[in-house]
Amino acid sequence: MPKIIQDPERLILSVARELIQEKGYSAMNIRAISKKSGVSIGTFYNYFSDKSALDYKVMLFFWKGYEENVKIILDSDASILNQINDCYETLKVHLGQFLELFSVNRAHATTQRCMNPDKNALISRVSKMLSDRLIETCVFDTVISADEVANFIINTHVQMASYQIYEYELFEKVLEKLLVVK
Repeated sequence: MPKIIQDPERLILSVARELIQEKGYSAMNIRAISKKSGVSIGTFYNYFSDKSALDYKVMLFFWKGYEENVKIILDSDASILNQINDCYETLKVHLGQFLELFSVNRAHATTQRCMNPDKNALISRVSKMLSDRLIETCVFDTVISADEVANFIINTHVQMASYQIYEYELFEKVLEKLLVVK
C-alpha cells in the first residue's frame, strides 16, 4: 500500500532547502529530492512544472522563514529599539544565507525573478507587522505616520544589509530621535 504524505509540496520544499544547505545549489535536482523525500517524480510534477518553478518556490519558502522570525521578534517583550535591531540582524543573516545558497550562475535568473516582485510583497508584509508594533509602543503626530516610519526602517534595513554602507549604530541614533516611546 502506498504511503500517504501529508503536504507533499511543503515536504519537497523542505528537502530541497536541506539539499542546498548540505551540498549546495547544484546538488538540488528532482531525482535527489524525490529519493530523499520519498515523493515520486510524478507527484513532484503535480506541484512544480519544472526545476525553475521549484527554484522559485524554494526561494520564496526561504524568505517565508525570515518573515516568521520577524513576527516572533515583534511579538517579544523586548524594547522597540531592540526589536528593530533584532529584525535587522535577522535580515543580515537571512540575506547572507540567501546569497550564499542561491548565488550560482545557474540560479541567477530565478534569483532575480524571486527578488523583484515578491521582495516588494515581503517588505510590505514585514513593514505592516512593524507598523502595528510601532502603533502599540510609540507616539506619532500628524507629520509622519507609523506606516511611513515602518517603511523607512524596513527599506533602510534592506539597503544596509545589502550594501553595508554605514554602521547600524548611526541608524539607531536616528531611530532614537525619531521614535517617541509611550
